[in-house]
Amino acid sequence: MPVDISLHTQDHGRLDTVVYPREATRDLIPYGDDAYPLLSAMDPGDYTFFAQAQMPEFLAEWRRLLSAAETPDDKEFLTRVEKLAERCAAEPGCYLKFDGD
Repeated sequence: MPVDISLHTQDHGRLDTVVYPREATRDLIPYGDDAYPLLSAMDPGDYTFFAQAQMPEFLAEWRRLLSAAETPDDKEFLTRVEKLAERCAAEPGCYLKFDGD
């Protein structure tokens, strides 16, 4: 299922976007997996927002996904989102928005 991940300013301006590259072959995002407390709460069919204050936990969980990535495409996607999250953590008032299908 396609997912758009975008970095926004506090006034909702979009700074950058990454598009999940696959349809339904295999999800990289651990929806409902309790081993990922923050990421598991995401709704794959709706919007999910992560605030700047959540970035340390988000990045820790996201980097676990990145370390387990099996293909170059998976690694590229996960790395691009990691860069958005790092930027979110560094820029005051930013947030990440996951837009599910």
